[in-house]
Amino acid sequence: MPPKGTKDRLAKDAGDLAALLERCAKRLEWEKVRERELKDAADEAERERLAYQAIDWHEFVVVDTIEFFDDEDEELPPPLTIKDIIAMTKAQVFGQQEEGTETAPADTPAVPAAAVAMTQEEKEMVSPITGELIAVADMAEHMRVSLIDPRWKEQREAMLSKIRDHTRASDEEIGRNLVGLAKTRPDIF
Repeated sequence: MPPKGTKDRLAKDAGDLAALLERCAKRLEWEKVRERELKDAADEAERERLAYQAIDWHEFVVVDTIEFFDDEDEELPPPLTIKDIIAMTKAQVFGQQEEGTETAPADTPAVPAAAVAMTQEEKEMVSPITGELIAVADMAEHMRVSLIDPRWKEQREAMLSKIRDHTRASDEEIGRNLVGLAKTRPDIF
């Protein structure tokens, strides 16, 4: 049994053919849009599938296999920790900034003494990108931001120069402030 109101709706449609034709046109347009969306989704899936098939996975080859035998372990240096890597980076930056570093004896690694001192409880290091002192804990975030947007440094410099230009007080303003401070705090002056 059809839902109630179907007979009334059919009678109304039979009486007003223009409204019926308009509803049919809207439905046809909706079907076309839906069909186009489904076709676009299928085309995108097909392009992705073809892109994966275009990769020649047999073209990848093992170039060389490195084998370490048990008797070679004594010759290998111990693995580096994160602190060692940070110290080496600091040493490179330090060496680039100061040309006159002392040469180390042949049996010791060529790391400046200042870099060795930095490894012990050092809380800041020089950023290799911006040259600023950055807290070691914030270095990962600093590197991420610096590498995401290369114009960041230029924008930051423009902002800082604008702040420097607007925050300079004239000599008269400084004098008035000192006089006001001397009046309110005579114990200082």
